[in-house]
Amino acid sequence: MKSWILWSFIFRKPEELEFLKNNLIFKGLSQKELNKAIEFLHKRSYRKGENIVSFGEPGFALYIIVSGKVDVLVPGNSSEKDSFVKVDTLERGEFFGEMALVTESFRTATIKCVEDTEVYVLTRSALENLIECQPEIASKVLYNIAGVIAERLKKLNEQLMSQ
Repeated sequence: MKSWILWSFIFRKPEELEFLKNNLIFKGLSQKELNKAIEFLHKRSYRKGENIVSFGEPGFALYIIVSGKVDVLVPGNSSEKDSFVKVDTLERGEFFGEMALVTESFRTATIKCVEDTEVYVLTRSALENLIECQPEIASKVLYNIAGVIAERLKKLNEQLMSQ
């Protein structure tokens, strides 16, 4: 790991550590495990109106919202090529991209910033490094991600059955 990355994590603010500890992805990790896991994250900033990811592009990362707000946009039923419908708004602590992290799938939605937004990013290659370097931690993180995917699928199934 490059030294500047290491130093940025050594001097991470306590509130950032607490924020990540309370995130579903890191549920059940000890403080020591969390400190090791976050070495595999990096922070990115996006401006209001900017897309973080776009529908149809290859996915390779999971994003955890640190600050800001984003809209989840999916293609509409319109015949217009660029017609999208807002299906959700995500805020601090919420995340997206879990499917792209564990599969080589294409993005199923566009994520557009409603305001300036800061995110933590966990790429597929970083996850693979975590698996190689810290398999016990990686298994907990993957178990948590699988739980989130299962809950989201269950909710979708319930919505479809009620229509």
